Amino acid sequence: RRLGAPGAVSACGIWFGLVHVVLDLDSLSALPALCAMGTASAMLAVRRGNLSASIWLHVGFNFPVVLLILL
Repeated sequence: RRLGAPGAVSACGIWFGLVHVVLDLDSLSALPALCAMGTASAMLAVRRGNLSASIWLHVGFNFPVVLLILL
């Protein structure tokens, strides 16, 4: 609540990107896209008032990569 919705959305987007890069340092070049994904997910959660749509967005973002790995 200290940051307000815009600050929280920005912080979550950056945090999302950084956590994913720390877990895989080879993906540093993807940091801007990951931060954008995290920001979009946070915006969706704020607008909807719950996390379900954000979770499905994350699943949809990861699904093509999972398919490529499995195929």
